[in-house]
Amino acid sequence: MDDALRKFEERHRAVTKRHRQLARGYVTKLGRNGVIEHRPRRQTPKLSLPMVLMLGSGFLAFKSFLFVSLGAEAYGVRVDTLANGTVVERVGGWLMQADPATQWISANLVPLLG
Repeated sequence: MDDALRKFEERHRAVTKRHRQLARGYVTKLGRNGVIEHRPRRQTPKLSLPMVLMLGSGFLAFKSFLFVSLGAEAYGVRVDTLANGTVVERVGGWLMQADPATQWISANLVPLLG
C-alpha cells in the first residue's frame, strides 16, 4: 500500500506542477500525431524596481560595513589597488570607491556597532 500511495503522490505532484506552469501562460501547438498540446510559455526573469532597489541598498550596506571595519585609510588603499589592476578589477575599484552615501551610512553605523 505504501508503494501505491507514493506513486500516487508523485503523479499528483507532477500534475500540480504542470498546472502551475500552465497557469502562468501557455502556447498551444499541434503535435506530429495530430494531438493538440499545451506547453508552458518560457518565462524570463524580469528585473523589477523593488528588486533593483534591494540589490542597490544591499550593495551600499556591504560597502559601508567594509568601510567601517577596515577604516577609511585601509579601505582607500584597497580600492586604489583595485583601480590599478585588470579591467575587471578597475570596474570593481570604481564600484567600491567611497561615495557620499557610503560615508554617510558608515558614519551612522559606527555608533550602532560600537
